[in-house]
Amino acid sequence: MTWTHDHSSAARPLPDSAWPSGLGRTDPALLAREDGYRVELLRNEADRAQAFRIRHKLFAEILHWVPERPDGLEIDRYDAFTEMVALLDPAGTVLGCVRVHDSSVPYMIEREFATVLGSGPIPFKGRDTGELTRFGVLAEARTLVVRSERGRFDAITLLLKGLYRWSRRHQVRTLYAVTDAMVLRVLRSRGLPFEAIAPPKIMPDGVKALAVRLEWPALFAQNQERNPGLLAWFDAEDPADAELLPSPQLQQAQ
Repeated sequence: MTWTHDHSSAARPLPDSAWPSGLGRTDPALLAREDGYRVELLRNEADRAQAFRIRHKLFAEILHWVPERPDGLEIDRYDAFTEMVALLDPAGTVLGCVRVHDSSVPYMIEREFATVLGSGPIPFKGRDTGELTRFGVLAEARTLVVRSERGRFDAITLLLKGLYRWSRRHQVRTLYAVTDAMVLRVLRSRGLPFEAIAPPKIMPDGVKALAVRLEWPALFAQNQERNPGLLAWFDAEDPADAELLPSPQLQQAQ
């Protein structure tokens, strides 16, 4: 499964003043854990290299959306200023990842993917908005099921739970992304109310790309009756996870 398509070769480089001075990686790494699997912010360079290799395999070798590199690592300038949320198995092997950042970092959807937005800007950008890119899960992990007291969930949903926990820590209410129609259906089938914010755009590789957003309060509003077990699982605390911050009540629709 992949989330974003990179057609960045034509984008104008951003001036240095547009970038933050650096990423202060001080948050606790652990975001979620279930059945021996963990969702973490990758801080160890060896773990980050695993994620970069997964991205290279998915985006360069399989989909050919970015050029292949001799070192087998898919890295760009955004990686110096963003976080990587990753799913790891009990042995510490990275199975999937998603890159995420808040509004202090330039949004790819406004630059590399600007054509997907059509003629207008994103609806809103502010302190409580963020962007996710480079979402990918290895094929062999897509059918993985983790067991919890609140039910059984697949690896993709566990990774998205970690993304919710990251958003909760940073009080990010809205996430923007670029995806295609097929992945959008997959995400919606898991109870995540992603919505298109512009008409679909046919990209040079034939993919029908869409600019989308996820409002976390809408997740709770939509699933209170439809899938309350999902909500309980997303918002449940592991008693051992003392470093997780209290919820800022993202579930309350505004």
